[in-house]
Amino acid sequence: MRTEYAFLTGTPSARLGFDALDPYLRADTYPLPALPGRLSQAGWQTLFVHPHVGDFFRRNKVMPALGFERAASLGLMRSLGARRMTELLKERIGPYVSDAALTSEILRQLERETRPCFLFTVTMENHGPWRPGRLPGLVQETEIYGQHLLHADAMVGRLLSALESSGRPWALCFYGDHPPILRSI
Repeated sequence: MRTEYAFLTGTPSARLGFDALDPYLRADTYPLPALPGRLSQAGWQTLFVHPHVGDFFRRNKVMPALGFERAASLGLMRSLGARRMTELLKERIGPYVSDAALTSEILRQLERETRPCFLFTVTMENHGPWRPGRLPGLVQETEIYGQHLLHADAMVGRLLSALESSGRPWALCFYGDHPPILRSI
């Protein structure tokens, strides 16, 4: 959440003082100027998509405070609708919604937009722990993590292909916020 907050607000953790430990703890009460808010003021649609519970890291309160007009998460079904969210939740790999299902939802959201759109997504498929039994036939944590990385790579490839063929200007940023803790290395 620290990397995410730094990306959205352009604020390095060192400038947050004590709040650097958990910048989302008070971010809705004392929001900093943020990229989604600035883009929203300039007429862009701002959308946050996250296939996890909305109150995790208080995102259900923080994301609107940072300027996201719409949010789609397990706890914020406003933009997806309960039926579509139920379909998305069925498409899991391991304990979380698959990157493939999330990619489909991202592309569906982008197709709906006529205005310029800033869509920020937090994925869950490759979130740990990577214990034996999580994926069929894989036992080592490094193998499980690697399989999820292949899915993330496919996600990026599918997004790039769709964006390139959309005929609209676009930019794609993709980052990971922390390295995994793998016992089998």
